[in-house]
Amino acid sequence: MLHTAPANTTGDSATAGPTAVPTAAGRWGGTANGPPLTCGSHYPDDVASWMIYGPFSLADATAAHLSFRFWLNSAGTYDRILWMASTDGVRFHGYLRWGDSTGWLEGELDLTDVPHLGDLTGQSNVWLAFEFRSDSGGNSAEGAYVDDIVVRKFVSHSGAVHPQQDPGRNARQPAARPGTLPVMPVHRVVPQRQ
Repeated sequence: MLHTAPANTTGDSATAGPTAVPTAAGRWGGTANGPPLTCGSHYPDDVASWMIYGPFSLADATAAHLSFRFWLNSAGTYDRILWMASTDGVRFHGYLRWGDSTGWLEGELDLTDVPHLGDLTGQSNVWLAFEFRSDSGGNSAEGAYVDDIVVRKFVSHSGAVHPQQDPGRNARQPAARPGTLPVMPVHRVVPQRQ
């Protein structure tokens, strides 16, 4: 399932792994039908759980960037987390990963270079989405947790910081881990609500 980690944690419990995340306020999760799941629960079969933010404007942006942390424990290669962007709120493009991250990893999406969409700066309507999908193959895994979601928008004016000069952006780049959790471009359409 797709969960968000608690907004306020004591100590370093959020980095110890999702089973250490308390089920108190600040955490949410659910299935396609919406019932909450506690941390450590196994996710259901045949689910598509979405978190969508937007629209927001990048009309005056010179650069924009999404960064976040995620923890993933999914069964097989068909159960996966996706992070994507859209200019119409329906068709989303971005990346996906599957497998077991064995801890928190850094994720990102450069909004000047989105697969199939290209540069979103100059767009007045932009949406971001996270999705967790599972098939009917059964599982004994927790799914995906997402935390520390940050969207940075850069505009051109006197004294502006360019993304390449932003020390926080470079510090958040994930270390390469060859052979683990492949990243692939993806295209998804938001399912119609019934």
